[in-house]
Amino acid sequence: MRTKFCKFLTLLFALSMQFIFAQEKTVTGTVTDDSGPLPGVSILIKGTLTGTETDFDGNYSLKVNTGDVLVFSFVAMATQERTVGTSNVIDVRMIADNVLEEVVVVGYGTQSKRTLTDNIVKLNSEDIQGVPTPNVLTSIAGKAAGVQISQTNGKIEGGLNFRIRGQASITAGTSPLYVLDGIPLINTDESNNGAPLNPLLTLNPNEIESIDILKDASSAAIYGSRGANGVVIITTKKGKDGKATFDLNFSNGISEASHKRDWLNADQYIELFTEAAINGYEYGGWPDDPVAFVEARFDRYSDGTWRDRTYDTDWQDIALVKGYTRDADFSMSGGNASTSYFFSGYYNDTKGIVDGNELDKYGARVNISHKLTDKFIIGMNLGYSRVNIDRIADDNAFVTPLQAIAQSPISPAYVDGEPFRNTVYANYLLQDKYAFYNTKIKRLTGKVFGEYKFTDWLKFNTDFAYDLYNQIEDSFTGRLAPFQSTNGEAFASSVNTENYIVSSYLSFNKIFNDIHDFNLNVGTELTKSSRRYESVTGTEFPTDDFQTISSAAKITAGEGEKTAYAFVSYFARATYTINSKYLFKASVRRDGSSRFGKSEQFGIFPAFSAGWIISEEDFMSNSSIFSFLKLRGSWGVVGNAEIGNFASRGLFGGISYNQRPGITPTQAGNDGLTWEESMQTDVGLEFGLLNNRITGDIAYYIKDTDGLIFGQPLPPSSGDPDGNGINKNIGRISSNGIEITLQTKNIKTEKFSWVTNFNIGQNASFSNIAFP
Repeated sequence: MRTKFCKFLTLLFALSMQFIFAQEKTVTGTVTDDSGPLPGVSILIKGTLTGTETDFDGNYSLKVNTGDVLVFSFVAMATQERTVGTSNVIDVRMIADNVLEEVVVVGYGTQSKRTLTDNIVKLNSEDIQGVPTPNVLTSIAGKAAGVQISQTNGKIEGGLNFRIRGQASITAGTSPLYVLDGIPLINTDESNNGAPLNPLLTLNPNEIESIDILKDASSAAIYGSRGANGVVIITTKKGKDGKATFDLNFSNGISEASHKRDWLNADQYIELFTEAAINGYEYGGWPDDPVAFVEARFDRYSDGTWRDRTYDTDWQDIALVKGYTRDADFSMSGGNASTSYFFSGYYNDTKGIVDGNELDKYGARVNISHKLTDKFIIGMNLGYSRVNIDRIADDNAFVTPLQAIAQSPISPAYVDGEPFRNTVYANYLLQDKYAFYNTKIKRLTGKVFGEYKFTDWLKFNTDFAYDLYNQIEDSFTGRLAPFQSTNGEAFASSVNTENYIVSSYLSFNKIFNDIHDFNLNVGTELTKSSRRYESVTGTEFPTDDFQTISSAAKITAGEGEKTAYAFVSYFARATYTINSKYLFKASVRRDGSSRFGKSEQFGIFPAFSAGWIISEEDFMSNSSIFSFLKLRGSWGVVGNAEIGNFASRGLFGGISYNQRPGITPTQAGNDGLTWEESMQTDVGLEFGLLNNRITGDIAYYIKDTDGLIFGQPLPPSSGDPDGNGINKNIGRISSNGIEITLQTKNIKTEKFSWVTNFNIGQNASFSNIAFP
């Protein structure tokens, strides 16, 4: 009996094992979309970490059990699930998720664009890549309504005029606040050669995932006293789940000057100036023999060759050259359920269209996040860049290359290999050969962060961020350069600026009864910044082969300073959505700054906004025209703290009196000096037509900035004999405007798509200064 029972158990075990093994099998298939096979699609067995991804041809293979649920996911595609049955082949066609919620970065968090009540423009990596340029922000010019971006000059390192909805100040800063991965960036022009320099040259476009431009006060108020000129939030790329992916990109671009002018040739120049000399003689303005006088000038300008027309120099073509931009970058990214990573490196070599203006830069980035537990995530973002710029003279200098257009065409550029000296004005080629001006920028940005989830709806974030900006400038002007009266002159400067930012905030996000969606962020932030600057000038060098300050026989000038400032902030933001169609938001920030008067060091910046998704109403459900329609409005107050570190302080400086040291007042203090405040109101309508084939946005805004800071003169009897005056909040500037954005999807087939983007903005402003 016992033997029969054992045989029965053996048979039962064998049958059960046969049944189990019969359930395990290998499933294969192909994943496609409208364009064909789709590589890189993530396929996971639901509830596990087991999975794979499609290869270059969209194929996959995975060991599964009957009854398993396969989850297919891909960026910008609707996630799909398939249950494993009897078939060993499962093909899937991925569909673009038309209801996919685009996420925008709003400062200390993110929000769905669909439920957004603020005016924020989002630009993805596709919008800023593809145009070789050392300056990433110029690549977004014209792509956002109400945003004007232009370079201050044609140099490759030239500073930017970045204006969001016009200018909100006159004497304070007018540039927006730039935030990189939560780090407010140093954006101070430290150039010493008279032409502004763009400190954001260190950004690499191939590292950027998105740029969110916060245009109205409701969105920018979370940054309080620094949001009056708008906020530009830059987010770098991060790793995604799946096998490691490698990207290697090379690009080349060429550039040349357009709209060149026609200048006199040699014959025209000689004819015109000879005629001018004769006519000038008739009115008593020239010597007795005007022709001899002007021909003597021609002899000097042409090295005695003008009669033979030996030279017919086009100075414009010498000064304006063909430029190029060469880019190379490499990145690796990937991750799994616990760790994601992104590594990148890049190199850029750019030659400008103005002779002698060149730039090269390189850098690297590491972004890592790791899930220690299901509740605790830590991570790090670290970026380094180095820029080397060969610069040319300021546009107002006589030795700038563009001054060459004023030279005579009868003058040679070179004689026997040496730049010709007897030109009408100084020959910039002498400056190019015997002088240089070099700028080096090194930048390190980093952040370590932690996130702890108490529950699915409550989490705590804390960040420590650091921004180091170092700029060194060296110049040397040799004895043979124009206007050089000494045996060489050298200049060297160094500036080092550090920002430390510590922020912590609590986020609450919960949906009640599937109707009420409530989100709350409450936090605090501390910012400390320090700057050290030094410069020295020396003259009299033994030979032009020695070009550093240590070889100068005389030290003729020197300068140095150390400054610092601090911000302490407390902020809160709440959003509330009812039935996914009634939208409400409120935020407030309290900022304290060392830059302002001791009785006005703290300010409060509130904002409110609301929206109504009309297309979600029942009376719009059968509309064949409107696929999306949203009305929104906002109001808020933001500030401008970019006034320098000591505008409110009473300052003193050292003087010499009868060769004795002394101290004299240089600026009167004002304990009541405070922020320039900008109050903004915004109303907008967002729409999508014909299943979102046509989408757009219409917005109208009013911006009123009060308390503009100006220097008010004081009488000499006040102890201000130099007339420096006292800084007061006495000005006002107002503006209003309208913005229209339109996108149309004209054609979309498997092999061809055509999309049109259009935007236009109009801004009108007026200002007033009232001295009490």
